[in-house]
Amino acid sequence: TLPAIKEMLGLIAGNFAPGSQMIISFYEPPEALVGQDRTLLEISIKGAAASGKPMISFFREKDVLALAGEAGLKQAQIYNTRDLINLYFAGRTDDLLPNKGELFLVAST
Repeated sequence: TLPAIKEMLGLIAGNFAPGSQMIISFYEPPEALVGQDRTLLEISIKGAAASGKPMISFFREKDVLALAGEAGLKQAQIYNTRDLINLYFAGRTDDLLPNKGELFLVAST
């Protein structure tokens, strides 16, 4: 839930040693995605719910950065699919690409 996420980020910001770095993944809302990316996320949401661990919180990049800032985290940066493609998938000859929709918050205390 949003309150639990805020609490977790606050605990990290307030209790980890200065300069500690964290990476947390978030998912964008399904309606922010199109085509296969949206379909795959919807399948994941259904599967998670069926296993008793529903995915209940979805965020846009600006919202994740705002949460990090409110918690007191420093040097917060988002890595999205475009960033991952540029860092890890550029120049591949097999057309493998990551699905869109997962965001990675990298921040420090």
